[in-house]
Amino acid sequence: MISFIKTTQLPETYYLGHKVEMTLENNKTQELFRGFMPLRKQILNKSSEYVLLLHEYNKQTTFENFTPQTIHTNWALQQVNALELSTSDFLHYTLPSQNYAIFLHSGGVAEFAGSMHYIFSDWFPNSGYEVVQVPHFEKILPVFPPQPETREEEIWIPIKSKIN
Repeated sequence: MISFIKTTQLPETYYLGHKVEMTLENNKTQELFRGFMPLRKQILNKSSEYVLLLHEYNKQTTFENFTPQTIHTNWALQQVNALELSTSDFLHYTLPSQNYAIFLHSGGVAEFAGSMHYIFSDWFPNSGYEVVQVPHFEKILPVFPPQPETREEEIWIPIKSKIN
């Protein structure tokens, strides 16, 4: 299930994390988080309990031309107050200030594709906004053990007004 929450401007924020290059056909997200989550407790200056699954695509990638073979980079990230207190176990990531549309996805992986289809095929054409080609992410509360069929996560899609 998917529902629109709001639009908001996210200020520049700082993260520590791990990344992996992958495709949906060769999905390495579980391995990414298996390496990241045990080390996350070393991060002393967390500014949120949420973790991000951030997706970086090349500038030519759109919802229309995205395929299971599209190469992209996924990041597992923890928001921090400052990057200075990091350890060598993590890469630094700065997310610049950006406007986002925020959606709440409830359910498992099987329903996620339907949620993304709704966002890009139904919500965007009727919203007055268009997608900005910068990273988008899911904001996840790390609950253990994970319950994928009942999990809730926020989907943050970067936007700009269609009217400039």
